[in-house]
Amino acid sequence: MALDLYLIRPNRDRIIPEYLMAVLESAAAQAAFDAARQGSSLPRLPKAALENLPVPLPPLERQRTVVDLRRALVREARLLSELQAKHAVTSAELMRRAIAAGTSTREPIGSHA
Repeated sequence: MALDLYLIRPNRDRIIPEYLMAVLESAAAQAAFDAARQGSSLPRLPKAALENLPVPLPPLERQRTVVDLRRALVREARLLSELQAKHAVTSAELMRRAIAAGTSTREPIGSHA
């Protein structure tokens, strides 16, 4: 089995590695990679797809802004995920308490028919 593994070494004088990662994860890059993928049972991405991908190169200051935005969005997604998990636990407990409130006996469902 052939394994395609590509090492990318960005020129740090021209591009911030985390900025390059953001570009490679972008919807536009992913669409280009999807179009270039070969094979169905074991899809592979030809090296040319990486080499020919246009990478916008704004000034380093702008790249830092993009990196900061990406970090903030990743942190936000993590926090939202944590919040959603806590909400599920809290909601389940609230429902348990609401159902249990004011009941002194428990009857099987079939006894209400």
